[in-house]
Amino acid sequence: MRNIISYRKSLLFALLTLLPFAQASAANEATGYAVLGGTLLFAVLFVVMVLHMGYVLFKGKSYKQEFTADYFREKRRLKIETLTAAKEKAEQDAQDPKNAGKEQPVIVIPETDPTDEEVEQCYALLEEAFDCWTVISGAGEEELRTPTKMKQIRKSKKALDKVIDLCPYEETVINRLNELCHIINVSEERSFNGSKMLIWISVIVGVVGAFLSKSWEFPTFLASGLVLYWVASRTPQFLIEKRAERGGGNIFSGLIGGAFAAVATAKTYKTVTKWSDGTTTTDYDNSETWISIVIAVVICVVLACLLYFWAMLNYLRNYVFYF
Repeated sequence: MRNIISYRKSLLFALLTLLPFAQASAANEATGYAVLGGTLLFAVLFVVMVLHMGYVLFKGKSYKQEFTADYFREKRRLKIETLTAAKEKAEQDAQDPKNAGKEQPVIVIPETDPTDEEVEQCYALLEEAFDCWTVISGAGEEELRTPTKMKQIRKSKKALDKVIDLCPYEETVINRLNELCHIINVSEERSFNGSKMLIWISVIVGVVGAFLSKSWEFPTFLASGLVLYWVASRTPQFLIEKRAERGGGNIFSGLIGGAFAAVATAKTYKTVTKWSDGTTTTDYDNSETWISIVIAVVICVVLACLLYFWAMLNYLRNYVFYF
């Protein structure tokens, strides 16, 4: 009996001893799953970001041609033919007993030439597209407007697309349409608006890192980050102008420039000591310069290593929220 009790105590002691290790193992396993899940989520977001930027850049201009009366005549003719064929098919389907009781679509075939109502609608849509933009002219001057927000551009494009779908023939309408479409294209045109200094610093850090590590892993990491940063920093023109009006400078150029300015302005202290025998010794203290150099190098390396973060930040600013 005593042996049984002793065995149970030993077993209980062993279980209590192993319990913390089991809990630690479970915690480590949960942490591992969390890290894996976070990594997969980041990878998915990264792929979505790259695909979205590629789509936006590949799509190019919203309006890739200049509209003419001949273009709209041909477009209206094809539209009438398509709708006529669709209406005939709908009428045939309506006569089919299988479709008895089903609601058939109502297809309206436009006139060969635009009606007065359609022309008036075109004028109203053009005014709607223009009026939603921001006024940039001064008081008492001719009213000038330009899009300064992406929601304004999207609203204008909806109105302009409706005008295009109406296929107007009047030269006044077509000229105004082309003018507004050109402004939209110019406003959406993208160019690099990131920090060129950050790119050069990253290249230097990558080259030095490759030389010191004798490996291409770190330079490859920086190179891919540079490409991503360059693409993410391609900013639409309306946003570049908006930021210029706000007076916002580039924070990276300011940080890097400030760091090297501190190196350039660092002081060297000269100490001259005269001894009793008439001799003198001179000591130079360059500690301030070396400290400034170390700080500048650390700032440059940190900024270069965070290229993916800066790229994601610029992606959100230039492709999603437009601020």
